[in-house]
Amino acid sequence: MIVMNTNTNECFVLFLVDTLPPEVICPEDILLTILTGMGGSGISWVEPTVTDNSGNAFLRSQSHTSGQYFEVGITTVTYTYADFSGNTGRCSFLIDVNEGEIYICVFVFDFFLLEFDNNT
Repeated sequence: MIVMNTNTNECFVLFLVDTLPPEVICPEDILLTILTGMGGSGISWVEPTVTDNSGNAFLRSQSHTSGQYFEVGITTVTYTYADFSGNTGRCSFLIDVNEGEIYICVFVFDFFLLEFDNNT
């Protein structure tokens, strides 16, 4: 931006420098218990939300993709976003896949039909 002083013949150049990184908000950590012996599972999540003071931020890198297969264990998922000034913002969350017993509760109800004879 060039600014001129109208009272004199002086001018100067004003440079605005964006030093603020994009704000990146990841989903919460994911904990999944699978049946013993399965080894892993495909896991999906909502992509991070991103805002930047310039209005423009783009995905620079991500360590994993939603829907990917994850083996038993803990995995860190990291997203990195950048703006056109070269500022970067990151967020991470954990995916924890465990093997174990999965209990399903089934309730069975017996219904009885009681008939009353009003004539007695």
